[in-house]
Amino acid sequence: MSFSQSLREPLEGRTSLRKVFWVYGLAASIVYGVLGLAVPAGSIVAAGVYLVGGIILGIYQLVALWQCAFNGRSRSVGVLVRISVVASVLLIPVIVYVMVTLPLMVAP
Repeated sequence: MSFSQSLREPLEGRTSLRKVFWVYGLAASIVYGVLGLAVPAGSIVAAGVYLVGGIILGIYQLVALWQCAFNGRSRSVGVLVRISVVASVLLIPVIVYVMVTLPLMVAP
C-alpha cells in the first residue's frame, strides 16, 4: 500500500475504526505534538505553520472518524463516534472565540 493510498483510505471510509482511532488519531497526534517541541520559541512564522498543520491534521482526523465510524464492532460505537465528531466541530468556534477574546486563559 502506498503512502497516498494509506492517507486516502480513511477518508473514503475503507479503514477499521480501531486503526483510525489508534494510528491516525492518537499516534499521529503524539507524533505531531513531539514535532511541536522543535518549533523555535518566539518564531511567529514557525508557530503559524505549526498551527495550520495542526488544523489540517485535526480536520483529517475528524473526517476519517466520521467516514469510518461504522467500521467497528457495534453500531452504537459508530453513533457515539459521530456524535463526538459533531460535538467537536460545534466546539471549534467556541475555542477560537476564547483564544481571541481571552488569550491569557490559553497562554501564560
